[in-house]
Amino acid sequence: MIFFIDTTQDQTTVARIEEKGVGMKTFKSLREKTVDSILLAYTKLVRRGLSSRDFILVVTGPGMFSAVRSGVVVTNILAAISGAKLIAIDRPSLARALGMIVIPSLRGYSQRELHKLWKIVPEFPPSFYPKGGVAIPFYEKGPSITRPKIMP
Repeated sequence: MIFFIDTTQDQTTVARIEEKGVGMKTFKSLREKTVDSILLAYTKLVRRGLSSRDFILVVTGPGMFSAVRSGVVVTNILAAISGAKLIAIDRPSLARALGMIVIPSLRGYSQRELHKLWKIVPEFPPSFYPKGGVAIPFYEKGPSITRPKIMP
């Protein structure tokens, strides 16, 4: 099984990909709590848990700071706890791997596109397996945190 997480877009996608098909959940990244939504989707999609035979594929960016960071952190934790093989891939590389003409941020994923991962993930080169087993996010820009006002 492949557990797929992409929080780099306005619409977060979480999916379970197996030979027989794809189970997928999507939600708005900014309107719903990303971490809670990913974990809830995980419990609904992955009933038997993950094992060392499975893969977790996370899209590491570019994307919005908080959403990308949350998705990558949850993915790293799930991979460490389960022993599943972690694959980290950026959005443009994922689009090329899926043979997509439009990068997924401009539209969501279809179940057919995600199902292609079933055949190609085991053939991904070692460069997609992060060193030390930890995926590192990268962002379109840093967080937009309001600077404190300096009192005279």
